[in-house]
Amino acid sequence: MQLSERIKLYESVTDYTLSIKTPVIIRVDGKTFHSLKLNKPFDEWFIETMIGTAFFMMKNIQNAKLAYTQSDEISILLLDTNTIETQPWLGNRLNKLVSISAALASSYFTYQISKNKSKNMRYVQFDARAFQLPEFEIENYFIHRWRDCVRNSILAVVQSHYSSKVLHGKKQEDMHELLHKININWANDFNGHEKNGTIILPEEVKEAPALVQGWKDLVNTILTEKEKEDGEI
Repeated sequence: MQLSERIKLYESVTDYTLSIKTPVIIRVDGKTFHSLKLNKPFDEWFIETMIGTAFFMMKNIQNAKLAYTQSDEISILLLDTNTIETQPWLGNRLNKLVSISAALASSYFTYQISKNKSKNMRYVQFDARAFQLPEFEIENYFIHRWRDCVRNSILAVVQSHYSSKVLHGKKQEDMHELLHKININWANDFNGHEKNGTIILPEEVKEAPALVQGWKDLVNTILTEKEKEDGEI
């Protein structure tokens, strides 16, 4: 066997390809973002930069239909179902999906860091994962991430006022009570980005109206869904 053929064989062992015509979720997460100098409990610059990063990824990822960002993560939905001829982004090769997604997020955010010296970092890194799920689970996936956002948001507020010792073992309703004691109402005192994260739709939608309405319904579902402490969707 020729050397080039042998090396390609080694490389091919982990060159997985996801199925076509099946929804893909890509999620990027910030790595060591705790090193950033951020205002507590929420940093307006950070939230705006995460939203900008999500917009940048949406513009540069083929078939991206929706992005949702909260805390230091961004989830993006990819659908290659516009027509039978629609090709998946990067051929749905898993290694490329995760590496280029992480690179897009890292490069954009690092560029923004370079314009804001006060954040105490020269560059940032994102890791990425990509996976597929049935179409009927798309809504549930984003509700799952939204619920995580709500938990993170409440925790961020209460941690800015109480020690970890006081908060140990506290449930979400207990945290609300602690905030009420110091005249903070999480539901009323913070904006939608801080409480619910941000959903981003394509700037130009060319798909069928039914799909567009489906995305709008998903947005409404996430923003109106009530937290269910017990039970699953």
